Amino acid sequence: QQGCPTAKNYDSTQYGDPGVGYNSWSGCIGSERSYFQLAVPSSIYGAHVVSATVDAKENYSASCSLSSDIYLYWSDAMSSSTTWNNKPRLTKKLWTKSFGPACSSEPSGGFTVTDTISKGAGAHWKSWTFALVNSQNGSGDGNYFKRFDNNPSLSITYNHVPNKPGTLATKVGSTSLGCGTATPYPIVGKTLATTPPTLNA
Repeated sequence: QQGCPTAKNYDSTQYGDPGVGYNSWSGCIGSERSYFQLAVPSSIYGAHVVSATVDAKENYSASCSLSSDIYLYWSDAMSSSTTWNNKPRLTKKLWTKSFGPACSSEPSGGFTVTDTISKGAGAHWKSWTFALVNSQNGSGDGNYFKRFDNNPSLSITYNHVPNKPGTLATKVGSTSLGCGTATPYPIVGKTLATTPPTLNA
């Protein structure tokens, strides 16, 4: 919160839910951005990440007619000593999502973060920090100000590469056929009901 540059708002809702944009209405007047830190589950370590999405829900908008783009940035980590004067650096803009008013409903938006979470899976991150920033942050127009729920979710779809096959074999009953490289080549087929062919890997 630019208007309270030394306030420590880590895990705090003293001024309401996380604000995004220029707050000209109450509390600390000035620009606001919100940081979130999420755990990276160890179950994805070493996995192939198919998709990863952050879902954030807008629960307040100063205007019931205006929309604005919200940027999701990968940022440096935050801590209990984080303030506006000591705010984490915005490392990279990852996604942009337009949010309308939150007067008759509470819009949710999905931000795609697949490449970043893939890096986390490979590097075994324990947590990941991101920031939500309003595209109208520097406009000085409080009508674009928004607030979001303080519990965004991270949905990850992933696969683990299977282990390399071992103990390879082709058998009919107890007879191992192996790999034929010369004639006559072995024939694999269900010749008896009690000895169907089996493949082991």
